[in-house]
This record gives sequence, structure tokens and C-alpha cells, in this order.
Amino acid sequence: MNSQNTQPGRSTLERAAGFFLFPLLDFLYPPHCLLCYNSAPSKTPLLCNDCLHILPHTAVPLIPAQQCSSGIKYSFQYSFAPFEYDEHLQKLIHNFKYRNMHSLSKPLGRMVGEILNKNSHCKNIDVLVPVPLHPTRYRERGYNQSLCLSREIGRHTDLPIISPLKRIRYTKKQATYNREQRLTNLKNAFALKRSFASVIEYKHVGLVDDVLTTGSTMNECAKILKKAGVKSITAISLVRA
Repeated sequence: MNSQNTQPGRSTLERAAGFFLFPLLDFLYPPHCLLCYNSAPSKTPLLCNDCLHILPHTAVPLIPAQQCSSGIKYSFQYSFAPFEYDEHLQKLIHNFKYRNMHSLSKPLGRMVGEILNKNSHCKNIDVLVPVPLHPTRYRERGYNQSLCLSREIGRHTDLPIISPLKRIRYTKKQATYNREQRLTNLKNAFALKRSFASVIEYKHVGLVDDVLTTGSTMNECAKILKKAGVKSITAISLVRA
């Protein structure tokens, strides 16, 4: 079983308590939208439909990789990001990533999937690959936000998900580094799992992460996929910062 599908460190009693406690708390204290503080529907907790649909969209979601940043030779060919980075997206992504609000992947992933479906280039994607977390980071967080996002995108695009990559070196969070440090922090941090000796059967991979800043995380992952035989890679993220 993939270790990213479970939450380590929780006892059976704790999980059982959560199974009964969380629905009761939702009943007594209905979930509220993080942006407008009005009640949010249970199917899209933490973000109401009104706020979801007023999030700023990028004028051009899909751009060639070399337009992301100068001076970097990218191993992925395109970047796809449907949202502009503003204070609302910053708040949502911070809560999604660091405050255990992984259910935000449902409304955000749905929007990404719906916009992907309208893009002719992205219709050629064969499979989604989430950027992996190091096992230590996964134990700290309890979930991989990129995997959560991939599942929701896949649900609305009918794209399968594979996890051929593993993170073999623990690094500090990219947000703690400046641009130059970000470019070197993740060098040799990823590898291909033994069970995926080759992924050459997939010609076009959608590589999924929450945010693309310098593109260094996506780039290091793309290098591994290219060596394994993938022909084309589109980096899919919520925003390009």
C-alpha cells in the first residue's frame, strides 16, 4: 500500500473518534468559507461557490516553460496554471498546505480539472504525476497536498494517477529560500521508484504541484521523468507566483 494514502501516527481509537466527532462539530458549527466567512456547503467545505468563482483567473493558463523564468533550462515543456496569485489564493494555499485543510483540494481541483478539459493541448495528457513529499515531511504534515490535488483533477478529467517519483533527500521548505537558493536546494532530491523502471509508455505527463514559483521543484521532477522516457511534460499548478 502506498504510504501516502494513510495518515501515520494515528491510533485506531483516534481515527474512530474523528469519524464520529467531526460530523458532530459540522452540525453544531457549520463550516464557514475562509474568504467571506459565510456558511460553506458540505460538499465544498471551507470555500463557498461564490468565492470559488470570483477567484482571479489567468488570462493565458497555458504558456511555454521558458516564459516562466529567464536563465533556467526547463525539462518540462509547458506550464498550466488557471489562477492568478493574490491574497485570496495565498490564504487558501497556505491553509491547504500547512493547516490540515486538505479538503480545499475538492473545489480547487474541480476548477483546475474543468479548465484543463477546455484546453486542447491538455487533452493530450496521458496521466497525472503528483510531486512527492519526503517521508519525514509526510509524517509531519499527514498528507501530500499535490496528491490530494491530483486526485481531484483526475476525478474531473478522467485522467489516471501514478506515483513513479520518490523524494530521497529531506530539504528545507522552498519558501524559506530566495530565488538563487531555490534553484539549488532540490538538486538530486528526487528519484524514480524501482517499481517504475520505465514510464516510457506515457508520452505526455501532467506533473502536479500546488504552486510554481521558480519552477525548480517541477524541473527536478521533470528531469527524472525525461530520463525514464517521457516525451512531453506539462507542469500543472494552481498558480504561477
